[in-house]
Amino acid sequence: MPAPRNINDSEGPANDSEHAVNDSEGPANDSERPANDSEGPANDSEGPVSRAEMRRGLSLVVPFYNEAELLPENLAAIYQFLQRAGIAFELILANDGSSDNGPLIAADFAVAHPGCVLVSTERNTGKGGALKLGIASATLPLIGYIDVDLEIPLAHLGEALDCLATHLEVSLCAGSKLQVDNAAQRASHRNLGSRIYNALARGILGSRVSDHQCGLKVFRREVSDAVLPHVVEDSWAFDTEFLVRAQMAGFFVREIPVRLCPSRSSRVPFWRVAPKMFARLLHLRRLGVRVSCAR
Repeated sequence: MPAPRNINDSEGPANDSEHAVNDSEGPANDSERPANDSEGPANDSEGPVSRAEMRRGLSLVVPFYNEAELLPENLAAIYQFLQRAGIAFELILANDGSSDNGPLIAADFAVAHPGCVLVSTERNTGKGGALKLGIASATLPLIGYIDVDLEIPLAHLGEALDCLATHLEVSLCAGSKLQVDNAAQRASHRNLGSRIYNALARGILGSRVSDHQCGLKVFRREVSDAVLPHVVEDSWAFDTEFLVRAQMAGFFVREIPVRLCPSRSSRVPFWRVAPKMFARLLHLRRLGVRVSCAR
């Protein structure tokens, strides 16, 4: 079984509602790192993806920071889901400079599970750095990421894969918490804050998506090849910048509604980070990150 590959961040690269944001099929990536080619459905009508997508394969990045308690159960659930999906895959565990024993748990998991690797940043950056590193190390033609707390049920990952498999014009499928009523699953101040932030992102950055911060994205490799080298955000604002730059590059983005299933209260002190959220939007705007601007 392959041993986990630890990559330092210095090694990294420099239902539906549509949002007009073209797509061309990228070449399959013949990687030296074998993906897990698990047994899947026998015909196109079974499972969440078509046979063509199964042959292409998915690199799924799972970022984590100090999540030692969640990792054993949730990583097992994610791995089993990918096996049942019948798609060739690799599972990339992206450690965002954790200070607990989460990296050791993830390393042991990677050793025991073929097609699973661990990558780590040198320090905690706020998710974006870990996502950059994980996406840059992906070897398969489809790339995605999902939050390790599984607040977004894995069934929605299957829906995102199905979206890309059945809509060839779609280059990036993103989850949206705002296209379904999640009021009962989230504190009222977080619901309000999310709506305000996304309205500001649309106004300041010209974005045409409803939810920039949902922790579920799946996209074709040509998206990351075109967008990732330009992304400057290492923090939580990575999601917003990645989505906006994808739209700037002319990629077709489609959102799918996701119904949350939170297992704990948010660890983010919303009112303390709210001013920083607004500041990051203004910073991106000053850098010329706006959909109406040509790249």
